[in-house]
Amino acid sequence: MLAGELEQALDSFPGTLLLVTHHRRLAASVWMTRDIDVPSLRA
Repeated sequence: MLAGELEQALDSFPGTLLLVTHHRRLAASVWMTRDIDVPSLRA
């Protein structure tokens, strides 16, 4: 699946999605109602 197809599929997804990504363009292109940024999280 190409990145554009994934973004389009996520955009039309009617349910709840927890998206964890380091990919800023993907995160910016997905419509969200809530965004939680955890920059200091360490494993």
